[in-house]
Amino acid sequence: MRRFRVLLWGLLMVVSCRGGQERASDRLLRVAITIEPETTNPLQMTSADVIALFDNVFDALLRYDVAGRVHPHLAKEWQAFEENQRFLFHLRDDVIFHHGELLTAKDVVHTYQTYAQYSSRFALVESVEALDTHIVEIRLRESSADFLNLVATTWIFSASEGENPHSGTGAYRFVRYDAGRVVRLERFDDSFLHEAGLSYFEAVDFIIIKESAGILLGLRSGAIDLAVQIDPTSLDNQMVDALQVILTPQNLTVLLAMNHRVAPFNDKRVRQALNHAIDKERLINLLFNGEAERLDTGMSPVLGAFYHHGLANFYPYNPEKAQELLQAAGYHEQNPLRFRVHVPSNYAIHLRNAEILATQLSAVGVVMEIEAIEWASWLSEVYQGGKYQATIVGLTGKLSAYQQLVRYSQQSQTAFTGFTHQGFEESLHRALRSTSFEEEVVAYHEAQAILAQEAVALFLFDPWLAAVMRKDLRGWQMYPLRTFRVREYSLA
Repeated sequence: MRRFRVLLWGLLMVVSCRGGQERASDRLLRVAITIEPETTNPLQMTSADVIALFDNVFDALLRYDVAGRVHPHLAKEWQAFEENQRFLFHLRDDVIFHHGELLTAKDVVHTYQTYAQYSSRFALVESVEALDTHIVEIRLRESSADFLNLVATTWIFSASEGENPHSGTGAYRFVRYDAGRVVRLERFDDSFLHEAGLSYFEAVDFIIIKESAGILLGLRSGAIDLAVQIDPTSLDNQMVDALQVILTPQNLTVLLAMNHRVAPFNDKRVRQALNHAIDKERLINLLFNGEAERLDTGMSPVLGAFYHHGLANFYPYNPEKAQELLQAAGYHEQNPLRFRVHVPSNYAIHLRNAEILATQLSAVGVVMEIEAIEWASWLSEVYQGGKYQATIVGLTGKLSAYQQLVRYSQQSQTAFTGFTHQGFEESLHRALRSTSFEEEVVAYHEAQAILAQEAVALFLFDPWLAAVMRKDLRGWQMYPLRTFRVREYSLA
């Protein structure tokens, strides 16, 4: 422990000294990250933290806002044809790459053709063609309004750099990566993103601190200006008073998944009974001191209008109703409902969650046995293999409602709950073919209502996380996907 403290303080002293030398104008922002970049090549990045960092370097044709809606970006406008099977993107003519070349349709075609070799996400794309220097046509193999969300997360890079791109069009350019220490970005003053005025910060240091204790010490000492994904329960009153703390749901769907392929969860009454048996507010208070968003359907309210707010408290806590449903399904004191829940052993919060759920279920005569399982086995046997009765899982956030909801569909690669419902599949299909935002919202609301009515799972919560920053930092917002949009930040 003593050695850990010495190393930790040593790291912070290096960071503090570095910051003291380079912050003469307060135009250097220091952001803590916990992950080493596995690469600086955008084609090979997989870590959400690293992608969030390089979101300042590379741009997509479209951009997404805090509610998950897409807007023009490198493309100043777009049109959809043939029920969302053909798209035209009209590019801005003033976009410059960091190496000095102008963006053209040739770069977009090269980008999409290259990504198709690296990711199955582009299997939907049938062809990409430059119609002139600033118009791109993309044809899909089938209709998909959700394709625009892929467009909004596909960075465009220069065709002249082949499959080793490093020049983006973003507000900041990549300068260096010192392994184990820092990733440095500097403002690119010729970026189209500065047309209304230069971004406030001239440079950004993403400082690598792998231990949460080190990040907290850096925030306390002033060596770190911003850190996200902080556990709110780790913050004491002194930190809350001295710093700016923003609590937000993290776009995570935590649920008790029930396997519809096997007993007892092939009986809807049993699934409904479990939903009535759990006091979600008490569960959230015990786990997070109340700092989580209750969920009643299969996605987080982070996605704004796409989330069906009318489903709030769809299954109110009602132990008597739970017992009635269990008795109707043939379970009673002499024949209690018993089932096993598999919990990945590397998630302490899931194990604690299971213990509380088991206690609450016991009050209605249900016996839930907890079996901790090693992560690799859970992934292959439970999530992918479907060999389970029940499991606790946190489904990571996606940008689109479709990507959130298709996980409960027979169309998904895993179809891990075994849920089948023609109306649900039809709702998702209508969403993909919709030609207006309003049509899309209606279709996704219908799909979520079916998830609730069929008690597909016991949807629990989306835990809040804290973004902690210096008092005078302005402009940070929570987006559906993790990102640092430094161009929006400034000091008051």
